[in-house]
Amino acid sequence: MICVIHYGGKITQELDRDLFNTYGELWISEAIFGNNFKFNQENLETNYTIPDFLEHTSYVQYIKDLPDSDSPLVFGLNPSADLTRSLSHSRKLISTLIDTQPTDAAAAGGKSPEVLVKEMIENEFSKMVPDEFDMNYANSQLDKMKHRRLEGSGKTIPLVMFLFQEI
Repeated sequence: MICVIHYGGKITQELDRDLFNTYGELWISEAIFGNNFKFNQENLETNYTIPDFLEHTSYVQYIKDLPDSDSPLVFGLNPSADLTRSLSHSRKLISTLIDTQPTDAAAAGGKSPEVLVKEMIENEFSKMVPDEFDMNYANSQLDKMKHRRLEGSGKTIPLVMFLFQEI
């Protein structure tokens, strides 16, 4: 069930199902409870294991101490996987912007869609990007967030955790 259903829905893409089944074969077994088992195959700054504590508070602290973002090596990917993914998303975004531009302006002697998108990125979008992103400030604001019906605050609330991951 874990390898077929993820985030409350059925995994429909064949390659995604293969990936989750592979993770399931690797990680859902008795071997994970051994003393030397690590979920990551390489030694990293954070080695992912199943802790064996006696108190609930120790588990909570262990979870709090986990890093906010994971190295691609945790998933068996090359360290440049993050860069490759970001470049791919950027190219796709720019390509989509170019594809959605009207073509009649170029035919009438106006600027081509490529030039329009380039100017839009240079003149409008680049001004909207903050000079420096302060993750500490974002964390402090997220920690203050509460839900009207759920207990707790901050990243203990699923939607706040989702927002944090998007940030």
